[in-house]
Amino acid sequence: MLGGGHVSDPRLPANSQINATALGSVVEGVRLYKAIPGSKLLLSGGVVFDPVPEAEVMAQIAGLLGVKPQDITLEKDSRDTADEAEIIAKIIGKGKFILVTTAVHMPRSMALFRKRGLQPIPAPTDFLARDGLKLDPGRFFPRATSLRDVETAVHEYLGLAWAWLRGAI
Repeated sequence: MLGGGHVSDPRLPANSQINATALGSVVEGVRLYKAIPGSKLLLSGGVVFDPVPEAEVMAQIAGLLGVKPQDITLEKDSRDTADEAEIIAKIIGKGKFILVTTAVHMPRSMALFRKRGLQPIPAPTDFLARDGLKLDPGRFFPRATSLRDVETAVHEYLGLAWAWLRGAI
């Protein structure tokens, strides 16, 4: 399970320290953990802009959701997705595993992990595009969340381009 952003604040519960995107990934990872007997969680996310590794915050939340501490492995040294792929490859080897991250981040993540010889099975979360069953009048008006969606898309396209230019994918 890849991280997605947090701001540590010991005054708040762990689930209030990560953003909604990362929380969705933790919930999906825990759902899969409970659905697949004998599975383990590998939580990934190091120190980037916060002194507390994101993997530690995600582990606290996983514990709150019933994951046994002995079923959790932390990867706390990565600073970006390329680092995560490199470090996780050393931890799990070349076998198949379920990769949990946001739907928009999945193409870059899959490319980075495959480049290192891993065999990820995608488990995307936090879908930006959803088929609605009803025609909602709100769809015809601009929303502030649309700006966030554009920012997310630009971030991922730039990330893909940067990874390609560096030869990471």
